[in-house]
Amino acid sequence: MSLVILSNTSLYKGDQFGPADGIDRAYSFSNQLQTPIVIPKNSEVALQSLKINKDGTFQVGRSNSLFYQYIGTKLTDSFTFDKSPRHPGYTRIYPHGETDTDTFAENVTTAMNKAIYHPDLQALATCEVKRNSSTSFDGYELKYDKASSASGTNNKPTQNSSSSNQADFVKGDLFSDGWEYVGSNHRFYKRSTNASENPRAFAQIKSSPLSCTQGNFQVNYGNASNWSVGLSRYCNPQVKHVTPDGTQVFRYFDKPPYCEHNGLGFYDYLACSVYNNASDIYELRMYQTVANGLRDGLELKEVDYWNGSGSPVSEPYDLSGNASGFNHIQFTVDGEAVDVTLTKGVSSTPSKICSPDYQAADNKTSYFKPVAQTCAYLYGKMEIRGTADGDARTDDYLQIHKYEGRDITGFNYDGFDTTLPNSLPLNQRLTNQDWYATLLNIKTLGYLIDVDTRSYNQMFGNNHTFVKTSGGKIAYNVVPILSQSDKYQPTLYANTEEILGFNGASPMENPSSFNGSQVIFTSSTVPELISNQSVFVRLNGLTQRSTNGATGNQSQIIYHCPRFDNSGNQTGGLFFEPGEKTYLDINNSSDIQVNNLSIDFVDKRERFMKSVVGSSVVVLHIRQKPKM
Repeated sequence: MSLVILSNTSLYKGDQFGPADGIDRAYSFSNQLQTPIVIPKNSEVALQSLKINKDGTFQVGRSNSLFYQYIGTKLTDSFTFDKSPRHPGYTRIYPHGETDTDTFAENVTTAMNKAIYHPDLQALATCEVKRNSSTSFDGYELKYDKASSASGTNNKPTQNSSSSNQADFVKGDLFSDGWEYVGSNHRFYKRSTNASENPRAFAQIKSSPLSCTQGNFQVNYGNASNWSVGLSRYCNPQVKHVTPDGTQVFRYFDKPPYCEHNGLGFYDYLACSVYNNASDIYELRMYQTVANGLRDGLELKEVDYWNGSGSPVSEPYDLSGNASGFNHIQFTVDGEAVDVTLTKGVSSTPSKICSPDYQAADNKTSYFKPVAQTCAYLYGKMEIRGTADGDARTDDYLQIHKYEGRDITGFNYDGFDTTLPNSLPLNQRLTNQDWYATLLNIKTLGYLIDVDTRSYNQMFGNNHTFVKTSGGKIAYNVVPILSQSDKYQPTLYANTEEILGFNGASPMENPSSFNGSQVIFTSSTVPELISNQSVFVRLNGLTQRSTNGATGNQSQIIYHCPRFDNSGNQTGGLFFEPGEKTYLDINNSSDIQVNNLSIDFVDKRERFMKSVVGSSVVVLHIRQKPKM
């Protein structure tokens, strides 16, 4: 007669409460015996006792799976939601149904990253299980971090592109067929042979969004006489997707549906050469897309950058005379601020000519608007035109010198995952990264119009206080909203306070702790768990057999844990010692030596029970069968 004690070895590791891997998992572990045990012939085995830590499970449904995330400047009595360029991001935890605490944390992480809507925070949010000193479930930690400055990165488009091969670029509008991009030298060429607009040499980068943490887009315009360079939110004059019934759907997004038409095409931020008939010169002019006078849509307005307080120029810069010898223009996105600098070559001292740093008192027309949630995903955009005297300027080119974009896992320019089957509705294929593209895809324009026409984007009234980077990272706050809030709107039907353990804490404006730039929100209450799933003990390494009717197969299960342990507990640290043991025949007709035994905790279909965590100890009783 022998007692065999088996345990997962995480009990002896330095971090005994951390997740164990491989053969040491609490729900599946293997013990290698230094001295093999000899099991006499005609023996049988039973479970003597069992100690485990078991999390309960959640029942997740529509009543407890919805929350929002606001990423921006915290709202106050004076800085209310209708003044902010940011908007709460809606997200829901899937799948619904019964789930264990660790799987639920993984599902919450997925949901968190589907409501970030900023390229420099994307994929940096996690939900982790919090455990106390006895490894029992103690709630959750929601963690958010920010990417470091993108300044110096190189994400210039590398693929050859044209109107017929839109690899790294998309056409600026339906008539933009007169261009070519050569990836090896990063040159954007005008190929059309006439000086008229059509076919236009007009296109937008689509390979990656520009970083908002000091991301630079620099272009050499010295080999083009008449040009436009700027930044734009998502635009695609003809985007196609296939519906579940196989129908091809074409949609046209060369500009926001609520933006007025203009002859320059759509840009959020634009610098361009404009011919001045009176003085017979080309001037540097700037434009931006802002709220129209009725505040029900957008329109293109000129930026009188020369009127900024402290601006180095007092009139539109003369590109024809070009007294400073400039030939490079650069857009820099620093948090919410967009700056424009000119340089001679790439190494000379830059001259910043347009910036919120030059704010004049209540003069919002002399600098660019703040980057908002509608245009947080910005892309370089360019056009080359013929000259005013009718010269087609065929083969003029703009050369990209810097493009500091963000590489985002799973990024798709059009906002839906092309690896998923067309049998899914489009709203179930969304990547949920670019808020503007996401809402276009689900045809929810109301929120877009609301954010785009708020006071920050109106060219009258008080100046906006721009948020920039701090320590190389954007100085935004993260505010999880787990219950409906009047302060942060709209957050209708948010309902995850209890299941995440933040009863009464929402909106959560103050993190529990920090880890560098990472902010951490820690549960203040322990979510209530249920224990509906049966736990079975499966012994591997011997030749005992049982029958599992749920799978229809033979099994090596030796014990079914009752719902309540010997002390009446159903979750946390549990101890089981059956009053009457059930022995299973090992079916050994001769003595056998065993040097490896392993234990799995499984459900009725013999899938791992990942709700078993921490330290597990199993004691087996092996004896020879009694003689009859």
